[in-house]
Amino acid sequence: DILCDISEDLFAAANDLTLTGTVGGNVVGAGGTITVSGTVDGDLIVAGGTVTVDSTATITGDVLVFSGTTKLLGIVGGKVTVYTGALVLNGPVTGDVIAQTDQVTLGDAATIGGSLKGTVGQPLGIDADGKIAGTIDVTIEASQSSSLGSLGALSNLTALSALSVIYAILTALVMGLLLI
Repeated sequence: DILCDISEDLFAAANDLTLTGTVGGNVVGAGGTITVSGTVDGDLIVAGGTVTVDSTATITGDVLVFSGTTKLLGIVGGKVTVYTGALVLNGPVTGDVIAQTDQVTLGDAATIGGSLKGTVGQPLGIDADGKIAGTIDVTIEASQSSSLGSLGALSNLTALSALSVIYAILTALVMGLLLI
């Protein structure tokens, strides 16, 4: 658990990673369960089995998540990009939400200042009226369900394996092999 304030970027890995303080930079994390309840004054880049941004959390920058399940309940000041088995959104997002997932759920408190884009395995089944300022550009692919089934395996990540995943992702980003 990270209970204190940190003035710079944070790189962390643990089986259960909980951030309740304020980070004055970006957060790069990996773990089986990742929970953010504090403030990240930058981007949040995480890989884990279950990733939760609590309703008390504020992320001022962008969010990039690789997980089995993603719950975004707090405030996101930038865009959200998720590769996840299931996405639950129940807080405000200033930018676009780009999702490759089997399922998207928008809660009562969810708002998207940009567009909802991506590929999903199931019909949205959501009432987006007044929740999305931009357009909805989502492709439904039945095969998405089976191809994203492997993301469910992320729920069994240990800190070491999650760190390996995030290291590979960051290496690909630096090498320009993964475009976001």
